[in-house]
Amino acid sequence: MCLAAAQMFGCAPADSGGTGGTGGSDGSTEVQDAGTTDSGSGGTSVTPDAATVTPDAATVTPDAATVTPDAATVEPDAALVEPDAAAVTPDAAVVTPDATPVCVPSPEVCDGVDNNCDGTIDEGFDVGVVCTSGLGACNAPGVIACIADGTSACNAAALPGTPEICDNLDNDCDGIVDNDPVCANPCESDFDCAEGEVCDQGLCVVPVDPCADVVCVDGQFCVGGACVVPEAPEGAVRLADGDGAGDNGRVEVYHNAQWGTICDDGWEGPSDLGYINGDVVCQQLGFPGAAEVDYDGPDGVDPIWLDDVACAGGEAGIADCMHGDYGFNNCGHVEDVHVRCLTDGQCRIDSQCPAGLACVEGGCVEPPAPVMRHLMLCGRSDYSAAGFILPGDNLDVVDGCAPDANTQALLISRNGLGLFDGPTLSAYLDAGGSIITEYSITNDVYNAIYGTEFGDGMQMGNCQDNVVPSDIGTPDDRFWIDNAAIPAIDPASGGCGNDLSGIPGITRLGGWDANSTSLAYVDHGRGRLWLVEADWQDGEDHGNGPIITADSIALINYMIWNGPTGQVGSFMVSQGPAWQGEGQVPYSCVEACAIVFGGQTGEYGCSTVDGELNHRAHADGYADTQYCTDADIADNFKSPLDGVYNCGTAGCAYSAYVSDNGCTGVNYCWRGRM
Repeated sequence: MCLAAAQMFGCAPADSGGTGGTGGSDGSTEVQDAGTTDSGSGGTSVTPDAATVTPDAATVTPDAATVTPDAATVEPDAALVEPDAAAVTPDAAVVTPDATPVCVPSPEVCDGVDNNCDGTIDEGFDVGVVCTSGLGACNAPGVIACIADGTSACNAAALPGTPEICDNLDNDCDGIVDNDPVCANPCESDFDCAEGEVCDQGLCVVPVDPCADVVCVDGQFCVGGACVVPEAPEGAVRLADGDGAGDNGRVEVYHNAQWGTICDDGWEGPSDLGYINGDVVCQQLGFPGAAEVDYDGPDGVDPIWLDDVACAGGEAGIADCMHGDYGFNNCGHVEDVHVRCLTDGQCRIDSQCPAGLACVEGGCVEPPAPVMRHLMLCGRSDYSAAGFILPGDNLDVVDGCAPDANTQALLISRNGLGLFDGPTLSAYLDAGGSIITEYSITNDVYNAIYGTEFGDGMQMGNCQDNVVPSDIGTPDDRFWIDNAAIPAIDPASGGCGNDLSGIPGITRLGGWDANSTSLAYVDHGRGRLWLVEADWQDGEDHGNGPIITADSIALINYMIWNGPTGQVGSFMVSQGPAWQGEGQVPYSCVEACAIVFGGQTGEYGCSTVDGELNHRAHADGYADTQYCTDADIADNFKSPLDGVYNCGTAGCAYSAYVSDNGCTGVNYCWRGRM
């Protein structure tokens, strides 16, 4: 048993010199019997028990009565002695193996066992490491695992390959992409192919026309090799996959008895052209026009019929607009254009409303009665103040000396002395008003506003009612830039008044000569005090009508409408309210000017150029920066007209005054008669 244990667990053999009757000191074998045992140093004496000793029949034939074997001649064969089970007591140390087996090292193999006895199983075989099998499109994932021969391998099974096509993939899994000979002429769109070819699965091919040999009767068209009766007229449009309201969806046009989509090239942004195109589509469907164009929506699956559509406006249908050949495009269905149409009573511009109605905040309503701004006259004037109002000014004349928010300008004649209050005039100027003085009253008005006591200067001039000076001062001032067509007047025809040269801090615009001042201004708050020493209120008539000239009337009209300067200030688009504000609406540039600088929207124009009014504006789009640096919108444009800025999809809203993408575009506000 010890030998067997040594082979299994690596244990050593038992000590041959142990006790317990298992051996003699001379190497002979001593057998204990339940009867008499005699052990001596000279040999072994055995008195066999008939029940326990069976001598070899061939060599020992004992007498049943007397058996006295000779120790010298009888040596029992160990194989012929069967000890009595009761008389043999094995050594416990010999028959009980060691409880802690000793590992016998062997080379490590991949089998889930620690063969080399180093405490680690299957080291060096990368078991469990992620792996793949197969090339190209056949590539499949798996992990390293043990296999039957004691090594390891990836357990992934490669996917089956397919015939190679031109799609930038290794379809047949040979390690080469698009190695089919036909892939030598790849393409991304029809524009990459020669005339008569189309791009099909990345390859320029001559299309196979299934209808080439099909002849249909009148009124039918061949579609896919079969003759069909058209379901709609050629060039009809529809809005597909909308929200069910019928006024929105993907624009599709009917051609050769088959519906197809339209690419959004030229519509995106949305651009002005996009709205014109959208208006034609919606009007073709019976709607007033387009409320929204090029928003995100479901892609189509039918042919892409049209690209580069450019309507002029007023066409009977989208097929009447300029466009490329049917089916020729460089688009994918992700570029399918979508349109939302205005419904009855909705509008984007006045022309989308019935005659007599105006578009106000996205709805067609009765136009509001024009709000008349006032030209206030403080003090009697023999020349009618209405004479300073030009056609289209939307002004009326009221008498008074306490201007309010609806007063466009205040004329103070010399007959107004004692009728005005300095603090009231100062507050009016602070709010952006314009005050125009007259002969001999200028110093009184100035002193009332500023609390000074400047006396009248020397009286000069020829009292011919005219404001135009004989000597032009500060010719580079915007006043003279805007009125460059008005020349200096002959002194004989000039007005008369007191020299204003003694008043400090004024901007001289002219005088009776180079050393005098008859016309000047001083800016106060957001307004302007026009200092005019000319007898414009006299209304003299020498038999040929009032002697005041058209040029003088034009200058006073300019003063009525223009404050400190035509350009009153600027703002950066990103200075507007945060885009994610609840209910935050988009603003046009002119609306933003009224918010920033006060007054009414109609008083403003915008520009993207400092010092030059171009009626254009920078704006920012929701998730879109298209107009931030490249101005491409009118100064009164915003989108949507009656929705919120935080509308959820790229380009669904545009505002000239919003904190969104950090737009640094600057809009310049001009105030006056735009």
